Amino acid sequence: MSAQSSTYELLESPAGDRSNQEIDEVITDISFGKYTKARLTCSRLLLGFHPGESLKEWAKVIVEVIRLFIIIGNFSAALQTIHDVESLKEIPKDGLEQPQTQISDECSNISVDAEGEQTSSAAGQAGNSLEVSIDGDREIQEIDLVFELQTAFCKAMSDGRFHNLQIPFEKGLEWILQDEVETSKITRYTVLLLSYTTKLAAIAETYKFPSGPLRRGKNKESLTKVLRLFINKLKQCSRVDEAHILIRELNSLDPTAKLPNLLQLLDCWGLYDSPAKLADLHLDIAEAALAARQKGLAKSYAVLALVGYNSTNHLLGIKNTLYLQVKLTDDYDDSVVVKSGRVNFYAIKSLCDFYEQIGDRAGIQNIYVDWTEMARARADLDSYLILSDDLYYMTKQVGSNLTCLHTRVLQIAFFLSRTANTAKTLECIDAVLEDVAKLEIPYLQGLVASLASRTYLAMGRQKSALRFAEIALAKLRPCGPDSESGAKFQLVQCRKERVDNRSKPGDTHKPGRLANIIRDTEELIAVDLNGEMHSEAADKLLYLASLHYEEFDKSAETRSQSAIHALNRAIKCSSHLKPRESKYIFASAFQLRGAQILIIPGIPTPKEKGKSLKDLQKSLEYFGELNMWYQTAAVKQYMGLVLQNQSWRDQIDSLDCFEAAYLLYEKLGQTTECIAVSSLMLKICYNIWKRSGFSEQVSVGLLEALERTSKWLDYRRSELSALGGLQAIIEKQALARDSQVQNLGEIAFHYCVESRSAEQAWYWVQRQKARSVADLMGLGHASDEYSAKHKVESEQITTLLEEHTRLLSQIRDASPGNRLVLRATHSRLLDRMSRYAELKELINLQLGQPIDFSDLESIFSQDTGPQSYDIVLVDWFSTETDIYMISSRCGTPPRVSKLEKSIGYILERIANNFTDIEDRENTLDSDPDDPDAPFRELDFLISPLADFTRPGDLLVLAPCQPLHSIPLHALVLPTGGRSEILIKRNPVIYTPSLTIFKHCVSRAEKPREFRSEGIRCAAVYEYPPTQPFRAAEQAMIKSNIDNLGSLLNTKPLWGNNCTKEALRSHFNGASLLHFHGHCHYDSVNILNHSLVTSGVYNNLALGIRSLSSTKLIEDDKNTLSNRILFLGQKYEGLEFEYSIRPQNTGLSISEIFEVQLADPVVTIIACESASQQIGPGDEPLGLATAFLCAGASSYVGTIWEMPCEEARVFSTAFYENILSQKGARTVNLAFALQSAVLKVMSIPKSRNYMYWAPLVLHGSWFCQSGVFWKNK
Repeated sequence: MSAQSSTYELLESPAGDRSNQEIDEVITDISFGKYTKARLTCSRLLLGFHPGESLKEWAKVIVEVIRLFIIIGNFSAALQTIHDVESLKEIPKDGLEQPQTQISDECSNISVDAEGEQTSSAAGQAGNSLEVSIDGDREIQEIDLVFELQTAFCKAMSDGRFHNLQIPFEKGLEWILQDEVETSKITRYTVLLLSYTTKLAAIAETYKFPSGPLRRGKNKESLTKVLRLFINKLKQCSRVDEAHILIRELNSLDPTAKLPNLLQLLDCWGLYDSPAKLADLHLDIAEAALAARQKGLAKSYAVLALVGYNSTNHLLGIKNTLYLQVKLTDDYDDSVVVKSGRVNFYAIKSLCDFYEQIGDRAGIQNIYVDWTEMARARADLDSYLILSDDLYYMTKQVGSNLTCLHTRVLQIAFFLSRTANTAKTLECIDAVLEDVAKLEIPYLQGLVASLASRTYLAMGRQKSALRFAEIALAKLRPCGPDSESGAKFQLVQCRKERVDNRSKPGDTHKPGRLANIIRDTEELIAVDLNGEMHSEAADKLLYLASLHYEEFDKSAETRSQSAIHALNRAIKCSSHLKPRESKYIFASAFQLRGAQILIIPGIPTPKEKGKSLKDLQKSLEYFGELNMWYQTAAVKQYMGLVLQNQSWRDQIDSLDCFEAAYLLYEKLGQTTECIAVSSLMLKICYNIWKRSGFSEQVSVGLLEALERTSKWLDYRRSELSALGGLQAIIEKQALARDSQVQNLGEIAFHYCVESRSAEQAWYWVQRQKARSVADLMGLGHASDEYSAKHKVESEQITTLLEEHTRLLSQIRDASPGNRLVLRATHSRLLDRMSRYAELKELINLQLGQPIDFSDLESIFSQDTGPQSYDIVLVDWFSTETDIYMISSRCGTPPRVSKLEKSIGYILERIANNFTDIEDRENTLDSDPDDPDAPFRELDFLISPLADFTRPGDLLVLAPCQPLHSIPLHALVLPTGGRSEILIKRNPVIYTPSLTIFKHCVSRAEKPREFRSEGIRCAAVYEYPPTQPFRAAEQAMIKSNIDNLGSLLNTKPLWGNNCTKEALRSHFNGASLLHFHGHCHYDSVNILNHSLVTSGVYNNLALGIRSLSSTKLIEDDKNTLSNRILFLGQKYEGLEFEYSIRPQNTGLSISEIFEVQLADPVVTIIACESASQQIGPGDEPLGLATAFLCAGASSYVGTIWEMPCEEARVFSTAFYENILSQKGARTVNLAFALQSAVLKVMSIPKSRNYMYWAPLVLHGSWFCQSGVFWKNK
């Protein structure tokens, strides 16, 4: 039972008038948990008091009302009552005929409670304020002081006003110390005064407020002395229930003495006739014994408490005791994890329902804290996070901001220590950031900054981690030596990571930097030891040992001696710690010593490996005894790494170790660790499979390892989706570059080829290609459009889709705090939706699931126009040595073809002919009919299409690395004794993956309304200051864009009017976007890829720098990176995988990602507008990707530079062909592009590759006719 919920704070009132008796009834009702009845009684009393006659009684009721709200944790209601009382000070005395005091909304319009009492409006009559002095009346003065202390306490708990604590605290302490109070003069309000004085001191100490009451002089010593004095006086005269109240406050100052204090009080209890109060003491003893891990003692006193509560029919006490007995069962343990999966959640739910019935918010909050701890103990981190989210928002609603934020920060710290899900952790931090800022408590602000630093460090963002560590140190330095030491240690770790990140093999400066870090760590350890902070010192000594193991400029013997010396010092420090903490230090020391073999250069000897395994086994035993399964899994993983490169038998043992680690990580929900271990198992299985001659028996294990690794990669991608937009893509592409998983696709493809399973090979290729972009594009599929398209009739499904649409909209628009809980709600909704087969496609689309072979039916059945040619899907996939083509068409299984040239041959041709601009121009400035043209050396890349496709078939090309820079449609295909350029033979579109292609097709076909003003054209002509301005060229572009405007019936945006802001606003509601101009392409930093808008080159020529264009996520006001300002530090931006160099180069990729397009066709006639930077996993990033992710269904651009004249000819021919399709249900864009390219090729001087080969179409091959002809 919680201390707040069970607090009696009750004195036996002497016989007096009826009002005092009723106040005593209120106190008794509160002690029995009859909160509703107590509120109603208070309301009735306030209505009955007459002004001028009952001020003292009125003041008592007000104090009890506020105390009631404090007990049930509703600080909002308490503050409202305080506000109502304080507002009476503004009312003149002659206007106090019938002053009404609103107790709060909590007390208004209450229904009949369990005792059958009717409600009334909570109002009362009062004097000018609570501070009504009656000469010689000590009690009323104490009531005034109690009210002042309650006010300070409530405001501190609600909004962190710790600066206001000192004066009330000193007044309360001064009152108690002014003279020795006789026992007979100790009233209820003397006890409450001392209680609330202690509460003020305790919360300031808990939150380490730099100028808190206990940090001045001997306040803590004086307060403790007074508490003990009053406790003894009360015990001597058998007023043990009042002594119980003060013992609880004393325990907040000295928690270690909690159990002895309670047992001493029990000795003095004697024959005091109050079974319920005695039961309350028994329950407190049981809880203290459980906290001290004395379960036997706790069980005995829980039984005694239950007997006492039953004898008085104390329902709240009975419920709390039954719940405690659940916690005392062997199934529940408050350590990191439980061995049994059975926990009696019914008892928790029952108690939670009871608290809800009596309106005890604090009780519910405490239950949720326990519930989250149980989820933590069961290693159910997803439930842990959801429950902690619920607790956070529940406590915020009742104004308990301080408690909820502190608990939330500690929960985030735990979550971060047990999971590598840094995306969720960062979002959790972001959610509490602005709330912490409002409280202005340096300790909490420092903790949040420290957590952000740790999170960014785990994400590999050293610069951001270092910046937050510096902020944490500035905030935590005044909060005490332990806080300062922790902040400095975090700063040291950030500097160490930066050293590792900057150092390259053979770096002569690294030893010096490492020595500086070792020196700083030693200094921190010395400070900790001087302050007797042995736990902090032990942690730093373990870290120091790891640093010594990395001093590779020293001999192995010197390194080992230094590290072991640090470990021995850590073990010595552990002798000052509790047994559990001491055992943890031993386990960590053995783990560190055993794992250091993995970082030693060279191949370790069998003797060294044996010693390492022995140390790791000892560490394993210690962590097992501590039930620390995360650390146990890590040790098992280390053991597998030590064994993996030895004999065949050792490799099998290594697999067993990895399997054990994997099962533990899986239970803990450790996404990144599961990826790491499953990928290690995959590589071992792959090696064994190859050595066994592709044995079918080994194939089963290999396939299982493949599925495991792929599954956890999908989970990780889903987690990173929480980052949103461009940041999510960058993080996911970084995941694809991870060396642990880079060869996953190659292993899977090799397995499928050897198994002769072309369909499986096709499927694994789809699972590997451009997943990050597909994930983001999937979020754009709206439920209502899906419902309309598929004619969903089920009322249940319709309701789910409507809720789904509403939640997605709320998530998009929500603040970080609300976004977190909305996303948890959305996750639960998806679970419900997944039960319906009709919703499978939508869920797969929105979650970015790769396309399945069964999904091709809808693609192949699409109408390709009057000629009705087939659609052929063509994928390329490369391994270390070879390149393959996987092609599929309607009615035939996929076909896998190994190309005749090696991957090395292709890379050499690309390096010689396409890397350098001059070489590329020479290569492309040749006639396709010339068989000796350098470009013709790559014709073999499409040769398998000769017998698999027919002329006119629509080809969907999905290249792989390194083919993305090659215009495959410009290659020559030999068929039937003659050769033909592919684009002449077939209409062609490109896509990074067939999953993205499916997304684009879904966008193009969804029903929507079109507007006649939906067609937008824009053009701007400027040249860099390094090139001469050509007026004739400008005039021709102007003429061309005017002609297109007339052709498409729209007014173009031209020249100086085509600013970045105007162009961006031009996008709103557009169904077609056409831009003709320049494109700034930065091959070093692709995020600077942008459309050059009006004024950019002029500004550069004038030397004007602008910081407006290429900011990444910083412009989002809801991100953690922007709201770092709350900490009073200058924002310098957080680094991402790409460095962001501020340039005014026009409308950049990052800005396009933030635009929401209405599924338009986008045509960008500008040099390199379709050029993309391709990462591992064929992950693209460029203007084409940005527009597709922003919502475009089709995108036309150029992969290289292109002459302006041919670009103008292409644009006119492209749209003329589109307009010639008037009357068709859909417009075939691929056919229009093919026709326009052939138009350019027909110009005699434009026959060579460079004039037409760069033009490509991405996305859907068609659009609805309404794009060009408004629906009637």
